[in-house]
Amino acid sequence: MRTAVPLLALAVALTAAALSSAETRADAPDAVALEHADINRFMGRWYEIARLPNSQERDCARDVVSTYERRTESAIRVVNVCRNADGELERSQGVARIRDGSSQAKLEFRFAPLALAWLPFLWDDWWILEVAPEYTYMMA
Repeated sequence: MRTAVPLLALAVALTAAALSSAETRADAPDAVALEHADINRFMGRWYEIARLPNSQERDCARDVVSTYERRTESAIRVVNVCRNADGELERSQGVARIRDGSSQAKLEFRFAPLALAWLPFLWDDWWILEVAPEYTYMMA
């Protein structure tokens, strides 16, 4: 019975976090994703030149590189590497899934362990907003 109380508290905390995350997304300004993106052309290494703050890269100070590798029809392996303020390498690995199969421009990313993948607030929206005709740069 002693373990039931911490588990119940954890469940309440996770539910509250999920609800607050949903409210935050609903209040965000509307972004417009591309009508169509060729997701296969995004596979490979991309060098970040600018970004808005995000939780996955909070310790990154410079030299951010993201590598995308197709795993299945709807799943993509994501590896981010960067240097922190002390110059040390930071590495995070996650997965992306395609949310909109027709446009392939709306994805969700998760960097938490697979055992927690069922929690909706661990998935972050990632939309492709612009891409060069030759896929030499993108804005997401």
